[in-house]
Amino acid sequence: MIDKPFWLNTSWKLRNFGSSRVLLWLAANILTCCRHHAGSSLASRLGACSYFAHVIGASLKLSTDLHYHCDNPPIDSKHRIKKLKHIITGGDGFLGTELAKKLVAKGEKVLALDIKKTSSPHYDDIDFMMVDITDKKALETVPVDDDDIVYHFAARLLVPIIKRPDRHEYFFSVLYEGTKNLLDYLENKTGCRKVIYYTTDMVYGHTLENPRPESHDRVPLGPYGDAKYQSELLCEEYRERGFNITLFRPRLIIGPGRLGILESLFKLIDKNLPVPTIGGGRNFYQFISVSDCAEICLAAVEKGVPNEAYNVGSLNPPTVRKLLNTLIKSAGSKSIVVPTPAFAVKFVLGLLDKINKPLLDPEQYLIADETCILSMEKAKKELDWEPKDDDIEMLIAAYDAWKNPG
Repeated sequence: MIDKPFWLNTSWKLRNFGSSRVLLWLAANILTCCRHHAGSSLASRLGACSYFAHVIGASLKLSTDLHYHCDNPPIDSKHRIKKLKHIITGGDGFLGTELAKKLVAKGEKVLALDIKKTSSPHYDDIDFMMVDITDKKALETVPVDDDDIVYHFAARLLVPIIKRPDRHEYFFSVLYEGTKNLLDYLENKTGCRKVIYYTTDMVYGHTLENPRPESHDRVPLGPYGDAKYQSELLCEEYRERGFNITLFRPRLIIGPGRLGILESLFKLIDKNLPVPTIGGGRNFYQFISVSDCAEICLAAVEKGVPNEAYNVGSLNPPTVRKLLNTLIKSAGSKSIVVPTPAFAVKFVLGLLDKINKPLLDPEQYLIADETCILSMEKAKKELDWEPKDDDIEMLIAAYDAWKNPG
C-alpha cells in the first residue's frame, strides 16, 4: 500500500490555476515522487509508478478542462443563443404570414407549414414545408424540438359559403381532426408542449353578456363554431396531460389583403349601390387587425404560453351604421346605408340555406343584428397587452388596399 504524498490532496487547488500552471505543478510532482521513493524496494517503486500514472492522467484531463473553460467561459442565460424555432401551421395564410414577418424582425427562426406557398418575399428568411395537418404521416416529417413553440393557425373559414349538407365534414376534418392530429404528434413523437391556437369568438353563439368575457357560455350556432368549440375542449384535455396551450378567440380579422365577407361590401360601395344592413345598424361591431393578432401571440410567448383562453378584439368599436357611413364617405361613394327588418331577412336567408342556395352562413346572419363585443380586460391584466388599431381605420385601409392593389 502506497502512502499518498500530501500534494495528492491538493487537487482542489487546480481549479484556481491556469492550464500552464497545472503543467508546472505536474513537473514538480514528478520530482517529488522520485525523491519520495528513491530508496524504496522495486515493488514499492512499481506501485508508485502505477499510482503516479493515474495522477498524470487525471492531471492532464484537468489541464485540458481548464484550458477549455478558460477559452470558453460559461454563457450567461441572457446571452445564450436561442435554439428554439417557431412552427406555424397555416403559415402561408393571412395571420401566419404576419406573425412570421414579426418573428423574423426579432431575429427568430421560423418554420411555416401549409398546403400552399405563395411568392411572398418573406420566404427568403424562413423555412417552409408543404404539410397538410389532416395527414398524420406528413405531420411526422416535421422536425420539432422540445423547446419549440407551435402556432396553430391552419383552418377552414366561413368564406367561401359551404352548402348545408357538406358543412360538418368540411369544418370538422380540419378544425377538429387536424388539431387532434397535431396534438397527438407533439405528445407521442416529440417533447414540445407549448401551443398557441387561434379558435373563434363564434364558439359563444348568441350574446348573453355584453361585453362578452372569456367565461361566456359556449353555445355555437353551426358546424364551424362547433368544430372550434370541440377543438377547444380537446385542448383542455391536453392541458391536463402536460401541455401549455393558449387559446385566442378573435373577432373578424381584417387588414390589407384580407377580404372574406368584406369583398361584397366593397363592391357595393365601389359601384355606388345601396348597402343593406340586417337590422337598423345600431348594434356595435368589432374588428381586430392582423397585426394586433400577431402581437398578442408574442405577448403570450413572453408570459410563458399560459393555459388560458383570451378574447382578441379592438377597443371602443363603433356602431354598424357609423362604420359603414364613414367608409362610404372616405371612398367618395354615393352609396347609402339601407336598414332592413332583421327577422324578415333572416327568414329568407334561412329558406335559401335549406334549399342549398345559401347567400350567407347561418353563423353569420343569425347574429348580424346583435352587439357582439369581446371584453379585453383579461388580456390586458394577464398579458399586459392591448390592441392598437382602430376599427374605422382598419376598414378604410382594407378598402383602399382592395381598390388599389399593390
